[in-house]
Amino acid sequence: NFQSGTTAPPAGWIIDHGSTRAARNGLFYGWDVGQGGLNRTGNASTIRNTLMRMGTGARWQMSVPNGTYQVKATLGDAAAATSGMILNVEGVNYLDRGALPANQFFDITNILTVTDGWLSVDNGTSAASATKINALEITKLILVPSAPSGLTATAVSSSQINLTWMDNATNEAGFQIERSPDGSTGWTQIATPATPAANAISFADTGLSAGTAYYYRLRATNGGGNSAYTITAGTTTLNGVQSFRAAYGLASDGSQDLASPAGDGVSHILKYAFNMLGSGPGQASSLTTPNAAALTTNGSAGLPMGLVDSNRKLQITYIRRKASTKPAITYAAEFSNDLGLSDPWAVNGSASEQITSIDVTFERVTVTDSVPPVKRFGHVRVTID
Repeated sequence: NFQSGTTAPPAGWIIDHGSTRAARNGLFYGWDVGQGGLNRTGNASTIRNTLMRMGTGARWQMSVPNGTYQVKATLGDAAAATSGMILNVEGVNYLDRGALPANQFFDITNILTVTDGWLSVDNGTSAASATKINALEITKLILVPSAPSGLTATAVSSSQINLTWMDNATNEAGFQIERSPDGSTGWTQIATPATPAANAISFADTGLSAGTAYYYRLRATNGGGNSAYTITAGTTTLNGVQSFRAAYGLASDGSQDLASPAGDGVSHILKYAFNMLGSGPGQASSLTTPNAAALTTNGSAGLPMGLVDSNRKLQITYIRRKASTKPAITYAAEFSNDLGLSDPWAVNGSASEQITSIDVTFERVTVTDSVPPVKRFGHVRVTID
């Protein structure tokens, strides 16, 4: 608020009483050459009652960060008519030879860009004391960031999808990422502006369900608002078999599923199916380490185990991946009287099944044949979906 130093400024305003540039009121501002302020009484507004008569070639400046500003200037005199008023702010002409009766005012607003660290105001070629400025309202604008583009979604496992995009903004605080089950409804925010932060171009969405479709969109954000969304990108997490192939470097087309490079006669897919890879009992650390271990009574890994119960019925116990984990394989306990020579291998619909949960991924299944045989054979067939 431009005024003499004898009147307190309006609430929420800082005073300028014509002094040269210096640090004051937590800011650095003032005039090239000292100016004279006046306080009038003809208007109900303190802002319009007070003014600065700008001398010849007067210039006022305030040190501000570079950026975009909204600047509103109020000009006029509550006690006298004005004429020949000129005002330029950051080189933008606000008023050229403006004239007003007493107690009438110009309120002029423009959007300006500061690039040199100084917000500058001058009166051009106006005569001394012709331009009477009452106040400046200076608001730093935070521009909404430009929208990101090129969003891609890539499944890297049964529980993780990696997102990448192009960052087209220079002023974002971060990004908002949203996920949907179908790409059109049920959008939920899964990442805050702090993660991913400004300038990020990727994000890993983890803890997902196997073999499940997910869709994504994102936008840049800052204190000025949010950008437009990117296009929607979606993909499906790997199912169990796909994740197994990726983890062990096998061909994604399944052409290596039946291989057994360890020389143990147990194919890759069976080691996957019966939990035979790892560091626990019944497991080996890699596909190239021989492992033909059989499942034990309370075990959690190994090839199927066959027993005859007290009723002379054949029992097959095996490890099965739970359907909820989307393993992409199916299991079938099949029986035959002669190893399939004349009696084809088939599931016995009358056989009983007992299931014991081991953990979130595996369960132990015991299938008891309904036929008390003289001679009976059983195996577990594993089929890739």
